[in-house]
Amino acid sequence: MMWRIGAALAAVLALCGAGIGPAVTMTALPGGGTGIVRPLSGAPLAAVELWFRAPSIGFEADPQPGVANLAALAIAASEPLTGTPLATVVNQTGGRFSISVYPQTVEISALVPASEAGRVLRTMTAVYFTPVLTQNGLTQAQGEVRANARLRDIASPDETLRDALFAALFGSGPDHFSPTDAANVAALKLDDLRAFATRAFRASNCTIVLTGAVDVQLARSAVEGRGEGGAPEQLLDARNALAGASPTVTRPGPVPGFGYAWPGPSIKDERAATALDFVADYLFNPDTGVVTHQLDGVDANVDAQYVTYYDPGVFYVEATGTQADGARNKIQAALEAMRKPLDAKTFDEARKQFEYHVVSDVSTPLTLADNFGWYASEGNAAYAPGADLDGGHYINSIRGLTPQLVAETVNKFLSASPATATLDTSKK
Repeated sequence: MMWRIGAALAAVLALCGAGIGPAVTMTALPGGGTGIVRPLSGAPLAAVELWFRAPSIGFEADPQPGVANLAALAIAASEPLTGTPLATVVNQTGGRFSISVYPQTVEISALVPASEAGRVLRTMTAVYFTPVLTQNGLTQAQGEVRANARLRDIASPDETLRDALFAALFGSGPDHFSPTDAANVAALKLDDLRAFATRAFRASNCTIVLTGAVDVQLARSAVEGRGEGGAPEQLLDARNALAGASPTVTRPGPVPGFGYAWPGPSIKDERAATALDFVADYLFNPDTGVVTHQLDGVDANVDAQYVTYYDPGVFYVEATGTQADGARNKIQAALEAMRKPLDAKTFDEARKQFEYHVVSDVSTPLTLADNFGWYASEGNAAYAPGADLDGGHYINSIRGLTPQLVAETVNKFLSASPATATLDTSKK
């Protein structure tokens, strides 16, 4: 699966639910990018998203941690050629604007009234395909990065721990660094951001995703950009960046915590990737997970996910809270038990529940758009769970799961010693 959105945003999106409508349409855009349009029946809302393949640490030989995040925020805050900052345009429609940066991709997203989708798409593509960066925009963006980092240090130990796990698992490359790094923010100058933006935010390097009350004609509202042409950035094979045997990282945190991470299959190995998604859901789903129920009444928040990347994916599980260490044995025992096939009845019920969770996770315009953008950026849009909820690649992979296949996948990918990370309250 893709990286999860925040709980607060997910709660807002749940109010905007809609039923799956007509099939997805993919089209080549005049500027060289790709358009993905997936209508939904329901409320007159539209999700408008731009996805760019771009490493969070930039394209330079020496890593520039946080450059993608700072550049994306600074462009949104700068006064563009269109005259009004993008975030202001979206807010004027009554919509919601957000920027999310992952190790290898940048997402620019808006949820707006469907009647405003064309105008927002034109503005969004004009702003990013012909980026303007000002000192005022940079200053605003630096302040936002620092404020978000302070809030996250206090309120989101799970995200701090996840960054530490990736830093342990990958010895170099964009996955080794936090995509929202704030420590380097003062060192990044306008020239650094401009160099990054010129290469990253090209029309030919963009996947435009439109979902909700939209039709295929809407994609034509996108501007063509600078006309530089060229191919999109290449997919990143990160296996050569893996750190090696059993690396460990310790970070300061507001509460105790620990986690494990393993490299997994490529996004091209759909059966194995889906099997690890199933394991994360069966054991650690926040509402129905086996381990989750075992920890009722324990101050330990357990989070787990299989993050589907081009190659390799990452399976991680972590626990945070004052009693987090009490979850360690239960997590290890549960993963060890998955090395043997589940009994047929337990497996069938768990597989059906997993399919329900997957369908529910793509039932709103924004979650569906996020879903398409992620899988397209990682090189397998057809595998996106929302592509076809009747017989698409992902749904067929779920229905093709067997207890034996799941056990074989666990043995293949989760048997080696994992990378580990710890939050230490004494270091605060």
